[in-house]
Amino acid sequence: MIVGIEFAFPARMGNCARLALLLLLAAACGEDLEEPTPFESRLPTESEDVDAAQRTDFIDFADIGSPVHGCNVDAGYSFEAKRFETSGSESIRVVGTYQAGHAGEFTLHVAEPGRFALVLTAHESVRWNISAGVNTEITRVIAMGYGHQQVVVDSPAVVTTMAHRDGERGLRGVSRWPDPARQCENEMPAAFCADFGGVWQQEIRRTHDVLNQLAKELDLPISGFYGCYDMDSLSLTR
Repeated sequence: MIVGIEFAFPARMGNCARLALLLLLAAACGEDLEEPTPFESRLPTESEDVDAAQRTDFIDFADIGSPVHGCNVDAGYSFEAKRFETSGSESIRVVGTYQAGHAGEFTLHVAEPGRFALVLTAHESVRWNISAGVNTEITRVIAMGYGHQQVVVDSPAVVTTMAHRDGERGLRGVSRWPDPARQCENEMPAAFCADFGGVWQQEIRRTHDVLNQLAKELDLPISGFYGCYDMDSLSLTR
């Protein structure tokens, strides 16, 4: 499986710390830094057209109400949420964070009507406590991280956990939507981009490819993404 890594650095993290993280990532990935094999994208993007059969449109949260989240905004982190129009009775929701507070516990409640496969990802070890609403069916939970991921769900979903420390390959913490059109100079200091912009851009592409591969393997569209660098809860009710 292709590796996808994507970090949203907190505002308070210095450039040296950011550089050290990327160097550690490069060392950890080794041969995975080769260019991934391209394939047709099944992910929705804001800046690219997609195949008509996979057409997906963004929904304005002003029209449906923002989800209730436990992102640590007081520490300077930001919450990102995207919803996409999809067809069919089942879709994928992606929830990503670097860490789930100090306790490593994440509470996720999904009460939106429908059938959902959940893709959960964190860098640190996280225990995901998942509950579903009366009209919600959680069909599958895939939890990926650098640290060990544990899933507790109150419905008979198929659960798969993957940890990079065990030699698995997958997502290791995604807190920003991996649109390949994102540019380093729009988000990071100029000096950082001059030296490491290529690596930064490549990791976004890898994250995109892993999610793309999951969508293909599950044969489902992605209908929502929710991310924050430090977040311990999320409630989806609409």
